[in-house]
Amino acid sequence: MKSCTFRCSRPTRLGHLAAIAAVLGICMAGLGHAVAQQPAPPKKAPEKAPDKKAPTKPEAKAPPPAGNEKVSMWVKFCQKAPVQTQGVVGEKEICVTQHEELDVNGRPTIASSVMQAQGADKMQLNFMIPMGVILPPGVGYAVLTTDEAAALWDKMSKNEQIEDDKITYLKAPFIACRGWGCSAEVEATPDVVGKMKTGGAIFVRFVAPTGQAMFRLLPLQGFGDTFAGKPADMAKHQEAIRQALAARQEEIINRDPELAALVKQQQDAQKNLEDLQKRMVSQDPKLAEAIKQMQDVQSKLVEHARSKQAGPPPTGSAPQPAAPAKK
Repeated sequence: MKSCTFRCSRPTRLGHLAAIAAVLGICMAGLGHAVAQQPAPPKKAPEKAPDKKAPTKPEAKAPPPAGNEKVSMWVKFCQKAPVQTQGVVGEKEICVTQHEELDVNGRPTIASSVMQAQGADKMQLNFMIPMGVILPPGVGYAVLTTDEAAALWDKMSKNEQIEDDKITYLKAPFIACRGWGCSAEVEATPDVVGKMKTGGAIFVRFVAPTGQAMFRLLPLQGFGDTFAGKPADMAKHQEAIRQALAARQEEIINRDPELAALVKQQQDAQKNLEDLQKRMVSQDPKLAEAIKQMQDVQSKLVEHARSKQAGPPPTGSAPQPAAPAKK
């Protein structure tokens, strides 16, 4: 069985904040069962807060490096999966310990996971890379110590050249592309998992369609405790992510008075539109009936799709092969 990526739900009423914040090029990841910060450059001495009455210049402070605004997340999920062995149907528990980075809209940008299947003597290490990669090279990865990760992060934050030839990579071939990215998978040996428990980060390398090598640094803080600990509650995990995204988006807006004013205008326009729609529905019973009918059909379509994905219920016996055609 292949490992899977658990996607996290986005906030339902923060689209207007996310769309504007995305323009700033700031990304983050959700907060979950285990949370840790990426290695960061040394902090500068605190600066004097600007006068609230003085206008803020957008160009006064350049945006921080992309990785500096991200929060690590290692979280463990477990679920029962049906299996059939020699005609006997049963269940096995599958656990996935995962790190996933999300952009400001709550969409995953890269993910890594270790899968444990009940009774299996091997584990699987998986990487999910966004669409738009050259498949034959696969994914190169190296588990770094804390000191190695801090030194490499410092170089990446300064946009310095990465000495790629001095890094010893292990290889994970791509096995499939689906959804938002391409999945690379390899056995997670005890040696690799042991290094992940004490390491600082996984350094990931893949190749873009232009032929340029792309690098990502996935922090390992919290992996060991999460891997050995109890699984997280999915509903609570998603709510934590929703709250973290909402807080981050509010922080972005509060930094920029001009952006805050635009968001307020957008909120007012959205409210006016919703009020107008409600009045139209209340004045036209046929419109309300048509909307209700469409909602019912959409619900039935979703349920039908779920039933098809689940497949027919297990019968407890293996299917019999069809009899050969008579000559």
